[in-house]
Amino acid sequence: MDWLGEQPDTWAVGYNVKYSLAGGTLGGFPNERIIEMPLAEALMTGVAIGMSLDGCVPILFFERMDFLTLAMDQIVNHLDKIGTLSEGLHKPAVIIRVAVGNKQKPLFTGPTHTQNFSRAFREMVSFPIVELKWESSIFHEYEKAYRRAKRGESTMLLEFRDLM
Repeated sequence: MDWLGEQPDTWAVGYNVKYSLAGGTLGGFPNERIIEMPLAEALMTGVAIGMSLDGCVPILFFERMDFLTLAMDQIVNHLDKIGTLSEGLHKPAVIIRVAVGNKQKPLFTGPTHTQNFSRAFREMVSFPIVELKWESSIFHEYEKAYRRAKRGESTMLLEFRDLM
């Protein structure tokens, strides 16, 4: 996140990003480019899409993958399809950072906070969905996601709380 924060066009968007700093991972990200949103997944996804259409590279945070279902229309029908619908005129690109909750570590968050919908989303969107399972690949995958965003392609990156 420090490297992404150094890129002048990146913005962190989501809930619990400004105050909890996304689990402590945004410490090096410029505070003036962190947008704290209300607990309204469809709204924050729409805001991120709009920002990307204005030249920004939003990094959209979801604390749990379970909550992506609340923004499914924006992700599947807008973010993924606007480029096709506009015949390439508009190319929104958002880096979606999402966590799959912990099942094995202490403080099990329950069955509604630990679901992994990546297979379903792979069926619905054309952009890459990357599961971050090795610490050594995290920086490289976020760097690739940023490069894709600069070309007008979104990426969803999944972090697993049980691996942290």
